Amino acid sequence: MVIEHEGTYTFGTNPDCVNTIAQLRKEEPIGELSRPALETLSVIAYRGPVTKPEIEQIRGVNCSVSLRNLLIAGLIEEGDASTSGDRMYAVSIDFLRHLGVDGLTHLPEYERLNTLLVTGKQAEESVPTPLNL
Repeated sequence: MVIEHEGTYTFGTNPDCVNTIAQLRKEEPIGELSRPALETLSVIAYRGPVTKPEIEQIRGVNCSVSLRNLLIAGLIEEGDASTSGDRMYAVSIDFLRHLGVDGLTHLPEYERLNTLLVTGKQAEESVPTPLNL
């Protein structure tokens, strides 16, 4: 399948073949992510690109460790600095490949949650639940 992310295209494997490919590659899959890491990843996926202070404002806690772990896992990328000088974070193409989607708009309820997070509405029911990786 073709995966598109912010103007970059790559080939990925059909999600139905993931078990076969995992056996062929004989690589260890990404370890289980902590709940804070999943929450941080969800905010980045639905709101990104986003700065660390913006993530912390949405989550209400420091996210340094979660960001470091997500960078190491290759699920997010650190981009150029924003106008405020803070680094921007966005999901990586490997994140999309891992979920088996060909773009962020194919994430569950993407349009609604993206709109709520971008406009700053943070009602408890509007914050995305962590993605199941």
